[in-house]
Amino acid sequence: IDLDALDHNLDLLFERFSRTGLTLRPASKSIRIPAVLKHVRKRGGARVAGLMTFSAYETAMLAKQGFDDLLVAYPISRPDAAEALAAVAAAGTRLLVSVDHADHVALLDRAAQDAGTTLGLCLDVDVSWRPLGGRAHFGVRRSPIRGAESARAIGRVVAEASHVELRAVLAYEAQVAGIILVPSRQPR
Repeated sequence: IDLDALDHNLDLLFERFSRTGLTLRPASKSIRIPAVLKHVRKRGGARVAGLMTFSAYETAMLAKQGFDDLLVAYPISRPDAAEALAAVAAAGTRLLVSVDHADHVALLDRAAQDAGTTLGLCLDVDVSWRPLGGRAHFGVRRSPIRGAESARAIGRVVAEASHVELRAVLAYEAQVAGIILVPSRQPR
């Protein structure tokens, strides 16, 4: 890894973010080396807010290495994965787990109850663009939550659960993720 190039790119991001007050949350599925993630965290200081992680077991491994404020960006559906995440939260790591179905909520609630903890949840909503009355589709089909009513339905399930709390919303606009914004030209 060319650390000079990495630092240059980080500095460009941090400079842009400093104008907005936003922080950076690196994605572990894009940076697969914990030492590089630690370098990014150290270089960014308060400008880096935790990590977005890929899986339950990766999240547990990163927590053991001292990472905190972890967002599991993909819903989990296996009891062993829910138990691993509940153990991470019970050990004191700040953690959010994405959900997009009532079954995810129930699974995580049971695991958190068994671990004697509370899990923070992040509602994963689909924000794909569906013009022409839905006949066209741009973006990813990431979540079945596509509108206010389906979001409220999951919210009601969370409210009835005893060991999970809805704390965040995740929306990935894949249809515009690679578009470069060009500043408008001013007349001379």
